[in-house]
Amino acid sequence: MKKFNPSVGTTAEKSTTVETQGSSSHSDGNTFVACCISSNYKQVETEKEITMSNSKSVVSPVATLKDEFGGVCQIINDDHCYVVCLKQQDGTYKPTTHIFKEAFEVLSKLECPN
Repeated sequence: MKKFNPSVGTTAEKSTTVETQGSSSHSDGNTFVACCISSNYKQVETEKEITMSNSKSVVSPVATLKDEFGGVCQIINDDHCYVVCLKQQDGTYKPTTHIFKEAFEVLSKLECPN
């Protein structure tokens, strides 16, 4: 099976992957931003189900990462695309436009989404 490589045109046609230095950057709606800031997210055993913030739908993540401060990142598959989601204060998850280096590393090892 083909490996997913987020740096080689696998996102929507108008999207590009941009690597930035620093702790803050923004998305214009057509650009995914990969941040190179220092965090200590580590991949852990994937949780079976999570609840999304806006729709309250329950989804099954393909990868889970956690940091030492209680931050949790879930990578889900939505319409044949990977979506990086961060845990909110209420315990639900919300998609993020910023992709930190540990999430990028996990994404690069995942199979191409079906």
